[in-house]
Amino acid sequence: MTSKLINIPENKLDEVLISKLTKSSSALFIVSFILESGLKLIIDELTKFISRDGNRLMIITSNYLKATQPKALELLLSLKDLGAEIYVFDSLESKKSFHIKGYFFKDAKSRSCIVG
Repeated sequence: MTSKLINIPENKLDEVLISKLTKSSSALFIVSFILESGLKLIIDELTKFISRDGNRLMIITSNYLKATQPKALELLLSLKDLGAEIYVFDSLESKKSFHIKGYFFKDAKSRSCIVG
């Protein structure tokens, strides 16, 4: 297996994610919070991705620091309506930190992961 590091500050994260989505059949995003402005950068590609036969999308986020925006949750619900799995961890109720950023992509031949 070939390993390749990507220096994200020299690349735009949305462009890297979109590039990975176009080549993958499965994607998992785990992020501590979701902002509408960030999700709007990739929502069209996420919609196309989940609409392709056999593709699987899972997004896990939280209400950590009350940062996830209601409009972002509405966009996530539109993906759920298409078949994506969407989970929201209640870090406020559990009093547990949830400050993770990870993106995992899989296709028939390879796997890749971006960790922040």
